[in-house]
Amino acid sequence: MTNLPQTSVIVALLGTIVTAGPCAALSWSDPTWVACIGASEKTVEQRIAACTVEIGSASETPESRAFAYAMRGSAYFQQRDYDHAMADYNEAIALDPKAAATFGLRATVRHLKGDLDGAIADYDRAIALSPDATRFSARGDAYLAKGDFDRALADYDQSIKLEPEFAFPYYQRGRAYLIKGDLDHAITAYSDAMGRNAKFANAFAERGLARQRGNDVDGAITDYTEALHINPRQPLALYGRGILRRKLGDAENAERDMAAARAIASDIAEQFKGFGLE
Repeated sequence: MTNLPQTSVIVALLGTIVTAGPCAALSWSDPTWVACIGASEKTVEQRIAACTVEIGSASETPESRAFAYAMRGSAYFQQRDYDHAMADYNEAIALDPKAAATFGLRATVRHLKGDLDGAIADYDRAIALSPDATRFSARGDAYLAKGDFDRALADYDQSIKLEPEFAFPYYQRGRAYLIKGDLDHAITAYSDAMGRNAKFANAFAERGLARQRGNDVDGAITDYTEALHINPRQPLALYGRGILRRKLGDAENAERDMAAARAIASDIAEQFKGFGLE
């Protein structure tokens, strides 16, 4: 099972760079900087163009130019142009090697490109410079993708200690336990995530998986149905509910659920196997 960085973690990492470092010293009356940061109604292409102007400006300090590179990299990231994003993050780090946020952003790109060891090394540097809950959670995701459950769980625990109301590390902790086959701890962790985000569709879906593995059919169907109330296109919930409906003899609704899941995620059967289900 591929474990990619979660959307909310990526958003949080992107947010750290806008609230730290040179950004605090920028002139918010400068429309080019405002456009580069994305604080105005500009397209991604316009943000890239504005950051490029600041990168080439002879009046900017190395730290400000590093910030412009990082912001342009984040604009490329938004376009899923990970090669250009990586190149800009490299330039930003060369100019300002103490910017923890940029190491975190580059780590995310490395994770998405499959370079898990490189991602972990960058998260190590980011955490050494400025430890925070998001960076520990994101590094835990990289360890989880490598199958290093103990280190992943240790990072999720540290993330929770730093920010107890941050839902994602509880959710990811649930995933780690589920993949390990520790169903009771998985259910508890998913429930903890929902306690902090009652609309966490993925947590409901994966708690359903844990209950399905534990032969709690009614509990699993309840969780899958709740996940689908929140997000009708949650493929794990559709597929899992379909499998259980088929076992209960409801062939028509079972096929409808499973066909909908396949239409959303063609590899849904493989995803199920990654969670220990057929």
